[in-house]
Amino acid sequence: MNMKKKKLLGGLFLGIALAFTAVGCGSDNDSAAPKERSEGPVLTREQQKQQLETTSKKFMSSIQPNDFKVLDEIAYYVNKHYLDDQSVEPLNKWAKGILQSMTQTIATGQPGYTEYARIIDATKYRGRFEHQGYKWVRTKDSQNLEFLFRDQEGNDCLLAFTVSDKAKEVRSEFFNSEETEYVPGTAGYPGYTERTKYKNTVMVPEDVRMTLQQGGRQLLSTDIHTDLTTSGDLNLAVDQLAFTCKTVFQKYEVIVHRAFYKGPGDAEAGVELKADGKTLLGAKATGHGLVSNRGVDNVGSVDVAADVLGELQVKGKCSNGSRLAEIIDRMEKDKAVYTDEARFKKEVADANSLLDVNVYYSYATKPSAGLLLGAMKTVDDYSGRAEWISNAQIKFTDGTTYAVDDYFSRKNFAGVFKEAGDMINAFKRLFKF
Repeated sequence: MNMKKKKLLGGLFLGIALAFTAVGCGSDNDSAAPKERSEGPVLTREQQKQQLETTSKKFMSSIQPNDFKVLDEIAYYVNKHYLDDQSVEPLNKWAKGILQSMTQTIATGQPGYTEYARIIDATKYRGRFEHQGYKWVRTKDSQNLEFLFRDQEGNDCLLAFTVSDKAKEVRSEFFNSEETEYVPGTAGYPGYTERTKYKNTVMVPEDVRMTLQQGGRQLLSTDIHTDLTTSGDLNLAVDQLAFTCKTVFQKYEVIVHRAFYKGPGDAEAGVELKADGKTLLGAKATGHGLVSNRGVDNVGSVDVAADVLGELQVKGKCSNGSRLAEIIDRMEKDKAVYTDEARFKKEVADANSLLDVNVYYSYATKPSAGLLLGAMKTVDDYSGRAEWISNAQIKFTDGTTYAVDDYFSRKNFAGVFKEAGDMINAFKRLFKF
């Protein structure tokens, strides 16, 4: 999907559902349970502006850039003192040796062609490394892969990776790699090309955990859990995959979930962002279609839902994703369409017939606004010819319609834009390296 189309659909779903995400998906509390919906409120256009501004400011105030200062300081110090070429050379040599130990030569009987088989297993990379002098040194055996270092204040820090022994063996052409090298001819002998192919089998672990400790206190953790059902040879039309990742940093939690069911079938994905135990953002998307090793062959219906602080909800459905993509392609690429007002507006109407996306407040059953596509006239810079482009629009219950870019403007939401700008600049000042 090109950037223009991403911007269009991003505006259509107000940017909230772009993460293709799901409320609750694996969190400790059952926030995935359906929320009780009420008949109201249905807000007027002015009331929605006030509510959107209030909710946006409340969301931003829940995330404090200074909370991330400690992480920024450690990352900056590590990047400056522990990741230069001299420091990591022994580490790279150790890792290369382990990779070679997992590699076997396969006899091909073909001149100029060598084949290797590799079993890539993360559990083989274990041991504790300490930064001593000017390099990383493996100091002892460990069940984890660990890196012990000191931060800018002299505190001991430990970065550890734990990989479960329980894993699924997976083979696929997608994992393989091939290298070619031309060998020049000498003494009258012609040159030739040497080919080397690596057939890689990947051991997919069921659980991976990463932790960062500072001064004996856990600062950051990430847990990844994978459920994979496969015969061993990856087949996206048959295999099933579910993936959950939970990251905890001080008072913040981010939970990401993706599940790909066997095709033809369903896929879903989701995210939940929490601070101080309260869900700030939850969203999900589910899709129905046909998947194979060639990729996504067909997309049927797609449902999205997002919830911000329990105050703002966006729910929507596209009845035929493949057909919508085809329509957007014609609007963007077919000159006969985007230079003809009547044909272009017919395509917009066809696209809107596939979409049902609405904005709700406080779990109301009735929407306060709808989101749809519109047609906007432009002029080509070179030819001066009139052309048409599509844009995302918001339609209120009083019948008024605005382009999303025009409605959510710096003029209409000056306070929100200022706070958002201040937050972005604060993060830029932190993560400057």
